[in-house]
Amino acid sequence: MTTASAARSRYILAWELCPGMQAVDVERTVQAALHASSLKAGQRPRILSDNGSAYVSRYLKEYLKGESMEHVRCAPFHPMTQGKIERYHRSMKNVLLLEHYYSPDELISRLTEWVDYYNHQRYHESLENVRPADAYWGRQDQILFERQKIKRLSMLKRRKSGPPLWSYFSARPKWVKPSLLFSPASVHFWLTTYTNAYTIGLNTLLSSTVYGTSSYNATSDIIFCCNN
Repeated sequence: MTTASAARSRYILAWELCPGMQAVDVERTVQAALHASSLKAGQRPRILSDNGSAYVSRYLKEYLKGESMEHVRCAPFHPMTQGKIERYHRSMKNVLLLEHYYSPDELISRLTEWVDYYNHQRYHESLENVRPADAYWGRQDQILFERQKIKRLSMLKRRKSGPPLWSYFSARPKWVKPSLLFSPASVHFWLTTYTNAYTIGLNTLLSSTVYGTSSYNATSDIIFCCNN
């Protein structure tokens, strides 16, 4: 199987299931990748490959020279250079090897489904959790901007409404007995704190009456609870 992938976005441009790894198979995959790419007129890609027999052949060398494409091969016994495409093949095998295929056409059909899922539906952690197609076609920055916008609005809304009442109970230190928190006096304090949290300020939210000491600083605990 030969696969052509865009290096930065990890978008699969072309692939072909081949009975053997010949130079003509690689040539067809490169031609399909050029046809599917978004390169402008005059732009030529650089090919990065391993040292398989198909990639070191004179036939492929002459073809790439005629297409004005530079060919770079990784160091022998150093698959980390091809880490991105190797990781793609590993993800593909983890899914495809779970099933049995009884004909090449059945396997090709399943591969087509997988590539479409990988390019257009699967969120990629190394791409800041966007899909390869979004990164390849230039939509990544807009998506990340919209996410940050939604996050800021959600945090602003959360600050206006105040944290839930249970977050204050979860902020108590371990040595405080729950029975103390649920006494009438302490419940009155918690309710008062909840309704006036953003008027009093985080530094004065907790009273030494509840915790029994004035040296305990619960500001970080309250912030943690608010962020959950």
